[in-house]
Amino acid sequence: TSDASQEDLVEEKCLLKKYTYRSCNKVFCQPWQKCIDGTCVCKLPYQCPKNGTSVCSTNGKSYPTYCHQKSFECLHPKAKFSNKETCRAEGKFNVSLNYGNSNSEGIVEVKLVDQDKKMFLCKSSWGITEANVACLDLGFQQGALSTQGRFRIPENFHINSTECLHVHCQGLETSLAECTFTKRRTKSSPSLAGVVCYRQNSGWWSTCLILSLPSRLFKPCLNKQTNDGYTQLSVMEANDIWNLSCFGF
Repeated sequence: TSDASQEDLVEEKCLLKKYTYRSCNKVFCQPWQKCIDGTCVCKLPYQCPKNGTSVCSTNGKSYPTYCHQKSFECLHPKAKFSNKETCRAEGKFNVSLNYGNSNSEGIVEVKLVDQDKKMFLCKSSWGITEANVACLDLGFQQGALSTQGRFRIPENFHINSTECLHVHCQGLETSLAECTFTKRRTKSSPSLAGVVCYRQNSGWWSTCLILSLPSRLFKPCLNKQTNDGYTQLSVMEANDIWNLSCFGF
């Protein structure tokens, strides 16, 4: 297929039909969503299966199952999943960005539940999947643009080897509180995780693009590429990423 015909597919399938990460004729809806008129929309909590383990939310309430909580969160985004055993409103999980040029980028710092001290995240375990979840947690619904950025870190900034956390996410989470955190010692001062989130004015098409494809394919959508000729673009539906045939290839 020629470059011209590939670009035509991008424009026809992605731009004209306006597929997004919620287009259920292209991706599977989450268990707490249902497909209506080609779009994944939130289920009502009572539409979730009743069998399961109860979970907590940051609003201090308990829900019968994970699906019930995620359904409520889908309708009320501030009521996020909490990994606490005892449900109460105080002692919330918190994520913040530091040393960025705007509120949508920076070095990632978290405060775990029942912990007084904030901690940075280690870069070695940080990827676009975790970055997407962090951006969702911060309210950037289009996810992460990149894990790289030019952050304004002070020259006298120093971190000890024990002061960063490793995090692993599956890609379905909407809060870093749902991910797994581990603390490991390193011999040298570790590099820290950073993120640049998509802002609202990035355009609807930013949720329709696939990871790591040649930049030349994106000319109708995006005038941005890395030195190796590839653009790293995030997709919200990580569980179905390779089936997100946004461009009809």
